[in-house]
Amino acid sequence: MFPKSRALLSTQIHVAILVAIIVAPVLILAAVLFFSWAEAERARSEASMQEKARTVKSAIDRELAGLQYTLYALASAPALETQDLRSFHEYIKQVGSARNAIVVLRNRQSQQVLNNVIEWGQPLPPATALRSTDERVASSLRVEVSELFHGLQVRRPSFAVVSPIVQGDKLAYFLSLSLATQYITDILLRSNLEGGEIAAVIDGNGIIVARSRDNDVAVATPSKGAMMRAPGREGRIIAESLNGEPVVTFFSRSDLSNWTIGISVPITDLEAPVVRTVKLVAIISLILLVISVGSAIILARMFSRPIEALAVGADALGQGQPIKIRPTSVKEIHSAWVSLKRAADKLRERTEQRDLAESALLSLNNTLEDQVRERTAELQATNSRLIAEMKQREDVEERVRQLQKSEAVSQLTGGIAHDFNNMLAAILGSLSLIESRMAKGDTNIGMLVKGGIDSANRAAQLTKRLLAFSRQQPLSPKPVEPNKLIQGMSELLKRTMPELVSMETVLAAGAWRIHVDANQLENAILNLAVNARDAMVEGGKLTIETSNAYLDEAYAADHGDLTPGQYVLLAVTDTGTGMPPAVLSRAFDPFFTTKPDGRGTGLGLSQVHGFIKQSGGHIKIYSEPGLGTTVKLYLPRFFGEDTEEAPGAQVPLQTSAEGELVLIVEDDDAVRATTVELVRELGYRVLEANSAAAALRILDAEPKVRLLFTDVVMPELNGRKLVDEALKRRPDLKVLFTTGYTRNAIVHNGVLDQGVNLIVKPFTLDMLGLKIAEALRG
Repeated sequence: MFPKSRALLSTQIHVAILVAIIVAPVLILAAVLFFSWAEAERARSEASMQEKARTVKSAIDRELAGLQYTLYALASAPALETQDLRSFHEYIKQVGSARNAIVVLRNRQSQQVLNNVIEWGQPLPPATALRSTDERVASSLRVEVSELFHGLQVRRPSFAVVSPIVQGDKLAYFLSLSLATQYITDILLRSNLEGGEIAAVIDGNGIIVARSRDNDVAVATPSKGAMMRAPGREGRIIAESLNGEPVVTFFSRSDLSNWTIGISVPITDLEAPVVRTVKLVAIISLILLVISVGSAIILARMFSRPIEALAVGADALGQGQPIKIRPTSVKEIHSAWVSLKRAADKLRERTEQRDLAESALLSLNNTLEDQVRERTAELQATNSRLIAEMKQREDVEERVRQLQKSEAVSQLTGGIAHDFNNMLAAILGSLSLIESRMAKGDTNIGMLVKGGIDSANRAAQLTKRLLAFSRQQPLSPKPVEPNKLIQGMSELLKRTMPELVSMETVLAAGAWRIHVDANQLENAILNLAVNARDAMVEGGKLTIETSNAYLDEAYAADHGDLTPGQYVLLAVTDTGTGMPPAVLSRAFDPFFTTKPDGRGTGLGLSQVHGFIKQSGGHIKIYSEPGLGTTVKLYLPRFFGEDTEEAPGAQVPLQTSAEGELVLIVEDDDAVRATTVELVRELGYRVLEANSAAAALRILDAEPKVRLLFTDVVMPELNGRKLVDEALKRRPDLKVLFTTGYTRNAIVHNGVLDQGVNLIVKPFTLDMLGLKIAEALRG
């Protein structure tokens, strides 16, 4: 059985391929040379066209300069200096006649004073066509060339060169020299244009001033604007002519006006050298191909016939027949015949050896199956041991993970217990001293009250940070422009930094909006700035940057729950001490801190981490010891409508009121009693209920209740459902929720429900007054 081989090709084809391999490099080299020559020719043509545009521009600038010199001569006339306007009128008549131009002298209000084509003393027309040019001249106090306009006297498209006349350090007159655009057309027609080349002049408004072809039709019509939009003082663009033909336009800007001079040539004319080269290369290639095929046929016949004879001899060898060497003129084929004869002789010897080998293989086959069975048993035993080792390793890894989790929970609970015990010790100690002193009649308890309140506030702040870390704090996100938020914080951040620390903000232009709780984001940035300050004990630099970013699928796959897409990046960078890898790996752990005792709680970064994750974002820290640290906050781009109210005058909230009736619903007796006294202290009348059912009965009996102040978490019927039922009965009822912690009654996915007023426990008298006033006003 012969092995499967590739498709077989005849000797003629192989020889043809060989000839093609020899000829192809020559053809390629010729083509490269021809194309290089064509490209050089086209480059030379383009350079020639650019130089031609530059030459036409220079000719027009020379003519404009001549007109400027004429104006300079007129402006220095003695008659004008002595205000002898009649003599000056005769002078401009002579100059205008010599120049075939209209010379006009206008006052500061652009009203004509003298006109060389209107006799002395005759009424003069208005000069509104040059008012905008006069304004430019008055602003720059130098000669300006006007845009295209229709002259009142000549009734055809014209342009003017306007010069200021300054007398006594003040602008007294405008002197203009107006000519028909045919003046510029004549310059174009004198240019050395060839074939399909068309020259045109465009003014600053994109209007055609002159054209070397179809001038009467094209002048004063808008151009297609391609030259006006092209950058630079000169260059080339690909555009369309007025009749829609693809052209290459070479342009040059005037030095004395805002005109652009361009020369257009059809693309086909520029590409003509390349087209001719392609045709020439194709013809030469076809000729060489014919020669190659003919040579291949001749050479193939020289080799194919001896090879066919050699194949016949090989068949005879396979059948065991004797081999007879046939004569040939090809040395290699003769050597093949000799080898074939030698192979026939050896074949007979190997036939005998094969018989001996078959008997040896038969005996080996009998023992091979036993060897295979033994090896299979060994492999199965090894595989069983590997499976057992893998299971044992997985068990060990699982125990390690559980130990790590236990250690993290132990650290968290230990930190909470430590901080809360300190705060409770201060609160209980203050209350005990207050009770003891009051029993003795001592009323000097102000410092004790303040110490207890400070400790309670620290405990409340710790709770908020723990909620932020666990991503359970209620957020109130709104569309926010990050650059404005950073700018609004700049003054606060600068006051936070010591004198040795400089601060810089790098705000990206066009930064996208984000949907985030602005207050919590400000707290996060302030937290990072304070950490950066503490890391720069000997001074340094704090940099806050914003930019747009895209996190792709590959990055998201390496970072767990991150969703790929568009984000806004806020980066806080310091040049402080940096963090080693061991510290960096635990930077987000709660209660982990490297600061000295009393300088930090270890919840700052964990709070920022929880807030960013709860907002759907991503946080990353980069740090090197001795070089500094960068914390990058990625927040998702906001695509929705801006629902924020327009800024207006803020009405101050009234934090107390006489006579307003408030219903307080709280199932905890101690909390309810305290809340009732706080609300009464604010000047409100109070009704209280210990359940939702009792609250509904009071609402039915007391129509004067203005505000329902209810806890969220209550047995049987929670605060959310109580409010829904109450609003069915009293649609105008104002509502204020309070809670210490809730997952889904009024907060969903970490975001406060739309239109919900909430005050989080614990709260102070001032906080409660503001929230009640805000709820009543809303």
